[in-house]
Amino acid sequence: MTKKVGLLSRFMTIVLIINNSCSMRTDTKFELGEEVSNNVKNIITEWKRDSSGCLNLRNKEKGELLVDSLNLMMKKRNEIENIIGKPNKILYGDEKEIIRYFFNSGCTPDRTLMLDSVDYCMMDIMFKNDSIIDISYTCQ
Repeated sequence: MTKKVGLLSRFMTIVLIINNSCSMRTDTKFELGEEVSNNVKNIITEWKRDSSGCLNLRNKEKGELLVDSLNLMMKKRNEIENIIGKPNKILYGDEKEIIRYFFNSGCTPDRTLMLDSVDYCMMDIMFKNDSIIDISYTCQ
């Protein structure tokens, strides 16, 4: 009887290990794989550091490079935020959602606050049902 219980216990442990290793990840932490170059990792770090676009570490070219290099078109919103950081603005409407990242912003002299009265640029990532339908770059 003890051998049967021991075997059953081992079998259940193996089943649990297999089940846990094959289950879909539900956490939102995103790890960058080794295939992501150091250059792209540096751009991500700068993009996050320049949260308002005031440090001029963000620009359209870097945004496009991140989209292409990290295949962001195939990512969900929470994955994108985990990779490139929290957006500056979130807009809702018509069953769509836009997350907006500012760059090339006109800012206060100490580069800490974006000024509303000057030009700025933005990368808008538009979602419908948590899937990206468009990424656009505009300046105004």
